[in-house]
Amino acid sequence: LTVDRDGVEKFLLDIVPTSYEEKTLEIYFRTRQKIGSWLYGQIFLSLSIGVSVFLGLWFIGVKYSLVLGILAGLLELVPFVGPILSGVLAFLIAVSDSFSAGMYVFFLFLLIQQVEAGLLTPVFMRLTTSLHPAAVLVSLLIGARLFGFVGMILAVPVTVALQEIVENWSSEKNRKKAASLI
Repeated sequence: LTVDRDGVEKFLLDIVPTSYEEKTLEIYFRTRQKIGSWLYGQIFLSLSIGVSVFLGLWFIGVKYSLVLGILAGLLELVPFVGPILSGVLAFLIAVSDSFSAGMYVFFLFLLIQQVEAGLLTPVFMRLTTSLHPAAVLVSLLIGARLFGFVGMILAVPVTVALQEIVENWSSEKNRKKAASLI
């Protein structure tokens, strides 16, 4: 499906009845656009975390703060595990200078992760996918619970696809109801 540029469209046209082809492709293209926007949101979130970590570590006076900020931004793309790894690495480097610097780094990462989980992630996902922040959090929890790490990665894209299907079904139902009233 991914080797051919139009592989998914051809696959959908092969398996969907002719009467549903147009509507199926319309839903697919809208979903693809929203998932692309979601990826942009993830990249922006990653950049935000990387800059926050860099500035925080630089302010504390931790060596290699720029490298650690870049690493934190890159590892932000890996849910849960990435931020922990970058935080542990920054803590170890800071604690090698002084215990108090290590504690400041610990609290910095704790603060950044709380702001990210409670504010940044839901807001970015709402802006990029038009999903309600609560739907993003619930989808992440369900994805993690059902399928673990892979479920967390796929949770938002699957929710976006389901949202598109439900919105399409709802608009079709309303359109048919309005047509029957006329």
